[in-house]
Amino acid sequence: MATPDFRPMLATLARTPPKGGDWVFEPKYDGIRAIAIVTGGAVVLLTRNGNDKAAQFPELVAALGELRAAVDADLVLDGEIVALREGEIVRFEALQGRMHIEKRGAIARLAREQPAAYVAYDLLLTGRDALVGDPLSRRRAALEKLLRGRQTERIRLGERADDAAALMERARRGGWEGIIAKRAESAYEPGARSRHWLKIKLTPQEEFVIGGWTDPTNAARRLGAILLGEYDAEGRLRYVGHTGKGFSDRTLRTLHEALLALERADSPFDPVPHLVQGHHWAQPRLVAEIRYAERTSAGKLRDSTYLGLRDDKSATELRASASASAAEVAGAARLEEALREMEDAGGAGTVEVDGVPLQVAGLERSMYPGAPFTRGDLLRYYVRMAPYVLPAMRDRPLAVAYFPGFPGKRPVYRQSAPADTPPGIRVETVRVGSAQKRMLVGGDLPTLLFTIARGAISHDPWHVRVQHPDTQDYVVLDLDPMPGADFARVVEVAMAAREVVDAAGLRARLKTSGRAGLHVYVTMPAGTPVATAGKAVEQLAREVARRAKGSATIERSASARPRGSVYVDHLMSRRGANVAGAYAARNTPHGTVSAPLAWTELSEGLDPRRFTLESMPARVAEVGDLWA
Repeated sequence: MATPDFRPMLATLARTPPKGGDWVFEPKYDGIRAIAIVTGGAVVLLTRNGNDKAAQFPELVAALGELRAAVDADLVLDGEIVALREGEIVRFEALQGRMHIEKRGAIARLAREQPAAYVAYDLLLTGRDALVGDPLSRRRAALEKLLRGRQTERIRLGERADDAAALMERARRGGWEGIIAKRAESAYEPGARSRHWLKIKLTPQEEFVIGGWTDPTNAARRLGAILLGEYDAEGRLRYVGHTGKGFSDRTLRTLHEALLALERADSPFDPVPHLVQGHHWAQPRLVAEIRYAERTSAGKLRDSTYLGLRDDKSATELRASASASAAEVAGAARLEEALREMEDAGGAGTVEVDGVPLQVAGLERSMYPGAPFTRGDLLRYYVRMAPYVLPAMRDRPLAVAYFPGFPGKRPVYRQSAPADTPPGIRVETVRVGSAQKRMLVGGDLPTLLFTIARGAISHDPWHVRVQHPDTQDYVVLDLDPMPGADFARVVEVAMAAREVVDAAGLRARLKTSGRAGLHVYVTMPAGTPVATAGKAVEQLAREVARRAKGSATIERSASARPRGSVYVDHLMSRRGANVAGAYAARNTPHGTVSAPLAWTELSEGLDPRRFTLESMPARVAEVGDLWA
């Protein structure tokens, strides 16, 4: 079996545990993140940057091999290599002596004297079944079934909790690094840093690049302290301080040897720090795990301790991550400010979006009659929400409702791209039956903002992607309340819809329509033909109407629908149907948006009017992207 290209999904740093939604919580194990690829012929323990640590941990290779033999299937697990002391998991520094050993005799001795364990918390493949597209809840259930009766001292099931506060308290008492929050309905995103996984640290602990060292006051120590830096948005290594704590005699020796091999004449730091003690500069290649009490107002580390080297993370990776993250945030802030200044100066001009010049006008106008927001507010909303809006519409042809001219004019729906669409805006030819259309295609900020600048408020992505126009990703049950039906009735029908979808073995996602209804999206198996998807959603709608008899209807004629019922509209799954995209703004008096929801949020007291252009940025910062 060829080694699969499974890369670990990464968590986003958060200050506090998320509230609401379908979150579950795990300890943040302080070890070496490793994807375990277990086949009949080999065991591979891949770290984040692709290093195989199987040779350093033969006891784990043996235990994983035994697990594979017991289940008689190839496996891919996600988990953590952790150090043990008297059977208990201890912190990362206890692994330091094992990470880089290459001599067989030393490896065998350390496996006996300093044994490790593999804590599995995700199952990505079993046999021929890849599970990355399944929600975490299903992957977890499969992992628990796999390890039932098969846990050993070396292979353990990661802990799981529903109560974040209780787990945080245990973390404080136990001196853990922190906890991880994971959304139960999220798929696995290989190689992506996702907002569906959040890491909440108790004691600040980060990776820093070593840029040099100081001379020791005691010659026997070999080095006094290591000089630490972190990269800024421009790729400059900024000095953040030094630490001389946390070194064993053996660590001092091996670290000093590694730094001598990297010694250079000039400073890698910009600006060059002023150091009183004798010092040496080094090529910024080594990454150290550092725990510290806090940062000073100047950004320097206070009371820092060396925990170990991280050969699973490279200095190049830290530099790229810092630059990309800072550049994205700074770029969005600059664009928002440019739009705000333009609105204050008359409401028209040209802005550059990712290198594409866009003409905008009427920024000071209301979005629509009585709207509490201007068109400038709308553009700035989409700039701020782009990390959430764009993935949901990526590679999908866009049907766009334009509200041209003065406020109050009825919208004009267009499937084809405007004839004068400028260069840099994504336009592709899409087959529609026997015809060909030049359509706008979603997924990048210039294209999105181009539609808004031309008078759009929302975007309606097709349910297919341009690469595969004959297969459908999902179907939609549009729950539309008839006169006399309150929102509690819509909630009742949505609950019935979820039961129907679950019974069919499919996955349902939920969002508000942005008006009075709800949208239930049902993920289709890969490669589902459009015609098959249409038949499937019709069957689902009929079953929802049967299960919620008296509350739901599928009558196509409005006059035939009972008063107070909820119309389960499966025709919104057709090609080109106008269904507002996730996080799309709507032309309502409250400035509402089509807001993704967790199923646990669904209740009679839910008010869709609270999800607005103003409230959504703060909401996603708290609960993450429910629509990824």
